Amino acid sequence: MQQPPPENYLGGALYFLVSWTMRLTINIVSMITCFNLLCSSCTIGAAITDITTGLTEGVGQIQKLYFQRTKDAGSVQTIAIADAPLLATWTALETAIDATKFQATDYINNPTNEVGEERTFGGGNATRDGIEITLGTDNSTFEALFYNVAQQTIAEIKALTCEELSVFFINECGDIWGLTDDPATPTTFRGIPIFNLFVGDKKFGGFEEPDSNEIRFRMTPNWSDNLHSITPSDFDALTDF
Repeated sequence: MQQPPPENYLGGALYFLVSWTMRLTINIVSMITCFNLLCSSCTIGAAITDITTGLTEGVGQIQKLYFQRTKDAGSVQTIAIADAPLLATWTALETAIDATKFQATDYINNPTNEVGEERTFGGGNATRDGIEITLGTDNSTFEALFYNVAQQTIAEIKALTCEELSVFFINECGDIWGLTDDPATPTTFRGIPIFNLFVGDKKFGGFEEPDSNEIRFRMTPNWSDNLHSITPSDFDALTDF
């Protein structure tokens, strides 16, 4: 029997490789599309969702952090919205000896939050019409610096890295920023869940800068959808804790 020339073997192998790659790409795209549909919380109604206009908010500069465990006995901790502005509520939480306890940090400096970017796949020949597939959103990062804070305090904050924590942001006005169950008609208030808490070692400031320690943590995608602020009625969130 006559054997096919070597170039035919090469051409057949190349054809098989290209075909297999194309089928694999199509399958991956299909799986990703299904994954997005399965994980989507969108509900399509008879008409598009109402958009409320004319509302404004601004967080301003974050100057302190309140840390609290996210859960108590397996349930997410919340504060009744009517109790959240009261000194008695926060004093009881600060002095608690159980999972409800919260602790305030010293003042922080140079606070920044890096917002999570869109995650995409494809483009070019990898996806139909070159349209990228949106996979979701990356997590967001918050970071800041402690200036000239004693390392005893820094070590105590480092001990929180094993905890499942939430954070309340305190701005320069003394407002407490956290999450609510419903921004339009809030009934409960709670901290913002965080993960990957990192506290750095001391950086010597030398002649021109103060000593500093970095603090950094991450927040899940869409963390700010139910962002809400509480203005204390009988205390200053910056100076009383």
